This record gives sequence, structure tokens and C-alpha cells, in this order.
Amino acid sequence: ATATATATATATAAADTKANAAADEAKPGPPFFSSELQAIAAFCVGPLQVLHNCINGSRRVKVWVRRKRGVRGTLVGSLRAFDRHTNLILYDAVENFTALVPKTCPSGKVRKKVARFQRHLPQVFVRGDNVILLCEAPR
Repeated sequence: ATATATATATATAAADTKANAAADEAKPGPPFFSSELQAIAAFCVGPLQVLHNCINGSRRVKVWVRRKRGVRGTLVGSLRAFDRHTNLILYDAVENFTALVPKTCPSGKVRKKVARFQRHLPQVFVRGDNVILLCEAPR
């Protein structure tokens, strides 16, 4: 009786395995992408389509980035890559930003003054949660 029960359990397990394998073959698998740009194109609908077009057209983008409170500044550069979280890799970028700089008054008090800065970045990664606004840069 034990041998019969074991043989029945083994046969049932084999049948279940074959049924699962057949079901897996019937499911459509993920499409095969020949390049990274095609992988990006899979989720490039809506607003992300603009970024995809900027990569394909070699157009520059303008990105507004934030600090704790308010806008930190802007970056204008060529878009190399992005993802669905709006993480960006820009190259040949120019950053314009403001920062508080300590300034000593004649009375001896140290006050902070807003100063504007500009710098060139050969390549920069911008984390998506710091991005406020994106658009194609004016020519």
C-alpha cells in the first residue's frame, strides 16, 4: 500500500510539473531588446517620450533642480540616459545655481548674501527626486 501511495504521489507531482511547464510556455515572455534605447522605449510614453526624443535627436535639455526649500538652479546639457524615476545622466552640462555666501558687514555682523554661480560639468548624475521640471533647452 505504501509503494502504491508513493507511486501515485510521484505520478501526480510529475503531472503537475508538466502542467506548470505547459502554462509557462503559453505565457508570453518579455520581449528581447537588442539595445538599451529600445529598452528605454518600452516605457517611454507620455512625458518620458520627450526625453526619449531628446536622446534620439541629440537635443539638449534644461532641468530645474531643488534644494530643501525652493529652486537650487538649472542644468542645461546633453541627455545621455534616464529612467522611469527621472534619474538623469547629462554630459557637457552648464549649471547655474544660487547659494548663500557669508558676508561680513562693517558692524562686524556676519550676514548671508545670495550669490549666483555658474560652472561647467563634463558629466553629471541628477537624482530623480531632485528634479522639479524638465524641458527641451532653447537653441
